[in-house]
Amino acid sequence: MKVLGFFCLMIGCHVLAQQYPSRPVRMVVSGVAGSGSDVVGRVLAPRLSEVLGQQLIVDNRSGASGLIARANPDGHTVWIVTMT
Repeated sequence: MKVLGFFCLMIGCHVLAQQYPSRPVRMVVSGVAGSGSDVVGRVLAPRLSEVLGQQLIVDNRSGASGLIARANPDGHTVWIVTMT
């Protein structure tokens, strides 16, 4: 039984996780270009791109406090919103 457990443990060591993120990340900013949240998003984007190793695309979505922005639940979208 111990040998079987050891064998299963060794097989698990060879499994590799997928690299995240595997494609460019979309940053949705709830405001027009030049607004406070846009400036914060554009300042953060280069550093996050460097850390993640993928391009970060800043996408401005104004109106309804950014609530009209839709995103696929794929883990490749972040949202920046400011509350006033």
